[in-house]
Amino acid sequence: MTPPYRARAIVFDPEGRVLLVRGQGREPRWYFPGGGIEDGEMPYEAAQREVLEETGVRVRDRAVFVGVEDGHLYFATRTVSRKQYPSVLDPEAEIIDAGFYSIPDAIRMLAGFPDAQRSKISLVMLLRAQNALLR
Repeated sequence: MTPPYRARAIVFDPEGRVLLVRGQGREPRWYFPGGGIEDGEMPYEAAQREVLEETGVRVRDRAVFVGVEDGHLYFATRTVSRKQYPSVLDPEAEIIDAGFYSIPDAIRMLAGFPDAQRSKISLVMLLRAQNALLR
């Protein structure tokens, strides 16, 4: 049986900054928004829906698949407009902070995972997403 996958979106704004969310828990950490894939939903649609639900940011319909790792499908995309300001839409949910960050800042934040393997996965996917959108 295939494990249930989750979809993650690596979203860039017009200035080239990347969208990150911070989850709560024992060790709050930064990661790319995303979540479960609903029945009948395409994985990239799930990633787009999760971005909107978690941050209020609307992304383009076009999403580029950049990889799968550790049960997560990663997609690169861009915002639909220049003036989008992410926010925490449901303070009772798992997200406690959201924002667009420069690539150097995002690298530093993603490298803060307590698990080195998860950090490496996030950084590789960020690089793949940048390369995919440059084409």
